[in-house]
Amino acid sequence: MISIYRMFQIIFGIVVSVFILYFLIQYTANYAGFQKDVQKIKILRNLKTTTESVYTYGNPVVFTDTTMYDFSSCYMSVVEPNPPEIRCDFSQIGSVFIPTLLSLGKSMVVVDSSELNLGWYVMRWVVVMPRTKIIFNPMESSPQVWNIMKNITGLLPATDNLEEKVTFGFCDGNEIIENICGGDCEKYGFLEVLETSRAQANKCTAYIPNGYTLITISSQCRMGFSESGVCIVPPSQGAGLAYLYESGEEFVYKDYFDILALVIGGSRKDVFGKTAGERLYSYKNDIWKDRMSIAAGIMKQRMLLVSGRYQAAGEYMDCVPIYMSLSGVLGSIETTLKGDITNPSVARNLAVMLSESKTLHSSLVNLGCEYYV
Repeated sequence: MISIYRMFQIIFGIVVSVFILYFLIQYTANYAGFQKDVQKIKILRNLKTTTESVYTYGNPVVFTDTTMYDFSSCYMSVVEPNPPEIRCDFSQIGSVFIPTLLSLGKSMVVVDSSELNLGWYVMRWVVVMPRTKIIFNPMESSPQVWNIMKNITGLLPATDNLEEKVTFGFCDGNEIIENICGGDCEKYGFLEVLETSRAQANKCTAYIPNGYTLITISSQCRMGFSESGVCIVPPSQGAGLAYLYESGEEFVYKDYFDILALVIGGSRKDVFGKTAGERLYSYKNDIWKDRMSIAAGIMKQRMLLVSGRYQAAGEYMDCVPIYMSLSGVLGSIETTLKGDITNPSVARNLAVMLSESKTLHSSLVNLGCEYYV
């Protein structure tokens, strides 16, 4: 007959064994989760290194390591006074000083660079996006509408000879038209199509599958007009309005990177109900505003110094008043950038001034006084 003391030892031993087993299982699970997060962070740091390389050398690449885990929670963020960074639900990935328009999931991504060239300043962006089929729905056939498609296409990645593809097509009513380049159209093939053909399309009513992004261009665009993708009102005085499906916001664009942010980000919502496109648009404007303001301030002083040197030497006198005008415009740009550049009237004023600054700089180049940066 087992004594009470022996019985107590057996029961106590079972309890301790269960506790130790529970602890080991819990520790193993936590350690596995920790290791998974460490691997995710390492992948994102490698991606950051890749974006820096593409930014420097301009050669598009495919980054494959993002197929290992789901990175859909990751997004670009600016929280002043900290530098920009990639934020995810599992961690924050250090400072990212390269301007990056990023969309991630659990798939390979194309990494390419595009730029906004004002002559006196070039701002380059790195685009990071998965395989995508861009479908345009041009509801008007004006040169302005075709220019919008050309500009958007020109900023998206060129994927010739790459494993992942960004391709282009049209939607006309209930039909999606993709086989227009002897197959799927990539960037340069589609730009040739846009140069050689122009036809107004009916409003797109076709089913838009996953992996497709619809871009509607119409003066009728408003909230709820398009049931997918991005709806763009052609610009007036250099700025226009855009609407993103599933977002209740109205977006002002003054350059085509504003639209690109909405297209790349898309309509996927976070737990707070904010779309990824809305978040990327906000990041784009924070970065653009800071860098453009610094560039305008520096170049304003440079224009004054150069014109003063020419005037003192009695050289290039035809350029002196142009330098003075450009310096004034850059000063106005710097001042305007202190305001809300997502306000329609402010954005229009800014777009007009940026266009004027580019024209003035081009005049200096043509007169032999200046060079393109």
